Amino acid sequence: MSARLIGYDYGNANVGALDQLTTYWLDDTLKISAIEQVEFLSKLALERLSLSQATYSAARDIMVSDQSTTWVMRSKTGWRHSDESMDVGWYIGWLECPSDDYVVAMNIDMPDTRSLSQRKDIAYSVLHYIAAFDCD
Repeated sequence: MSARLIGYDYGNANVGALDQLTTYWLDDTLKISAIEQVEFLSKLALERLSLSQATYSAARDIMVSDQSTTWVMRSKTGWRHSDESMDVGWYIGWLECPSDDYVVAMNIDMPDTRSLSQRKDIAYSVLHYIAAFDCD
């Protein structure tokens, strides 16, 4: 798994020990910056990773989170837990429009679960601010 993540240039590509295979993306094991997320998601959206067409199709379908008649938002939320520092909430994905795509990777400090909705709200506010949802 680590070799695959290295091949995708995905953060530090650390999956940890065998007992972390179901949690490495939730704890402090796998680390990735928002910029690295944007770079990875851009490759995923443009189908420039070494994945099968079936995998691209499944990822696209799984990631549909919102849509209108002119755009589709493909996104995921995430939460990285740390015993040593503030938890971090993620909102990542891309907005597909007929004329352009907008890739989003945002993280915020998560002091508690009251901040859950802020991940998507902040990302959508930025996309609205740049008029990304005004697809032609």
